[in-house]
Parts: sequence; structure tokens; C-alpha cells
Amino acid sequence: MALVAANISLSLVLNADVTQFNINDNTAWGTGSIPARNTFANILIGAHVNTDQSTDWSTIDSTPYTSKIQYVVPNSIDGHYHFELLCFNPYNSANSYVPETRDTNNIIVTYANLIYYSTTQKFYKCIQANNSGSPVAPDAPTGANYWQLIPDFTDPEVRANTTIVNGIFDTINTARSNKCVKDSLYAIVSRDPACYDIKTLMPYLKKAVLSMGACAKNDDQNPQQSEVIIRMLANMCPTC
Repeated sequence: MALVAANISLSLVLNADVTQFNINDNTAWGTGSIPARNTFANILIGAHVNTDQSTDWSTIDSTPYTSKIQYVVPNSIDGHYHFELLCFNPYNSANSYVPETRDTNNIIVTYANLIYYSTTQKFYKCIQANNSGSPVAPDAPTGANYWQLIPDFTDPEVRANTTIVNGIFDTINTARSNKCVKDSLYAIVSRDPACYDIKTLMPYLKKAVLSMGACAKNDDQNPQQSEVIIRMLANMCPTC
């Protein structure tokens, strides 16, 4: 069975602790045409995207690679985030593997096979043709002639490699901003009901509208404006 990116479903789960949030893998593994979860070894990478569309990439703890379905993103700040779930096929001695080929302009024509090797629990790139009739595993005496460790999963050539599946997830994280809104609401409801006038409610209403607006702009594929709104909201509350 083969997995396609459209099958991958991720979601954001906010925690009470606003210094982190979780990404859930909601993919329907093992149902219909989708293979079981342990069919692939997955790596999650993520980046905060600022208003200039520059990204601060990092590889998120993805162990155990063949079973993890919730990923913790530490030290989160509000704003637009881009995540990619990279799904690697495991090494199989019955398969043939090929290295990459490039044309005269140094453009990749054929992507090298990328695999996960469960014995070493590491990921490799094929650097020499490895035929099924005479397979050479990554940990074999001559394995280094055929396989190279993947040092950086955020490398654009790894992410674009066609021998793996790349599921993409974009979201606006408003953890601190949501907390700011909730704190404002709590301050209102903890007072005497007689204080429910427009002057008391206005700060909360402004923050709530901005928080919803940031999410709406991100849904409209406009992360730059989401980021601007988030910064405006953060300036309204020094603790956000």
C-alpha cells in the first residue's frame, strides 16, 4: 500500500502551559487504503514564519518514529507556524535502491531513495545503486559505500524528495493571546455583576476580536496579516 500526502491529518492542541503546544497526528492509520502506523517512520519538522516569510526551522522530537502520534512543540510564541510530517519507508532487502542523478545544470532528475533502518533507528540516503539481488544494509561492513546518514531533515532537498511522503500543516498559534483573553474575561466575571458595562467589557471584546481575526486571516492563507494582528494583541497585554 502507498500513502499520499492527502491522507495525512494533523491538528493543533493548546495546553494550559502556553510555553508549548501539541501537534496531533489524526491520520486514520490502518483504515481503508491507509496502511498501519508502523508502516512508516515519521519525522515532524516545524517553523515559525514571521511577517517577512522567513522561517526558523527545527526538528521536533519524533521518537518513537514508527508509533508517535502526538508531538510537543516547546517554547512556542504566538504567530503563524508551518509543519511538515515526513513519512519514510523502512529499509527492505527485497527492494532495489538508487542514488540521485542530476542534469548538466545540477538540477535533480531522480531523487535518491531515503529510508529508515530499524536496526540502527536512523534515516539514510542512498548514495550508490543497491540492487535487491545483492542488498547491502546501512550497518553492513560496506554499508557506508551505499548509505549516508541524513543530517538535516529540514533540508529543502529532503523535504522535496519524492521517495517519501510529505504532509503539510499550517496553523496560527494564539496560546498566549487566548490566555490573555481568558484572563480578561475572568477579571470581568469575578467582579460584581453591576460592573458589566461597556467600559468594563471593551478591553476583553477588543482582545477577543483580534484573536479571532488572527485565526481568520490564517484560514484565508494570509499569515502575514495574522502575524501583525498577533503582535497588536500582544502589545495590549504585557503578560501575553
